[in-house]
Amino acid sequence: MVLMWTSGDTFKTVYFILNQAPFQFSICGLLQVFVDIAILLQVYLYSSYPQKPVSHTAHPASTKAL
Repeated sequence: MVLMWTSGDTFKTVYFILNQAPFQFSICGLLQVFVDIAILLQVYLYSSYPQKPVSHTAHPASTKAL
């Protein structure tokens, strides 16, 4: 999903640049591409480290719910 998102923003930005859209569109598109790349880096970094299972502590018998 993130790759498709990034490719869409990249194509949109290239379209703006090639068709000489107002400067604001190109700058906004470039900003979106940089944010997409940052998200892709996070997806890559966090997917290579699997989550460790969290151990649940047992509650003492005196704290049982009524």
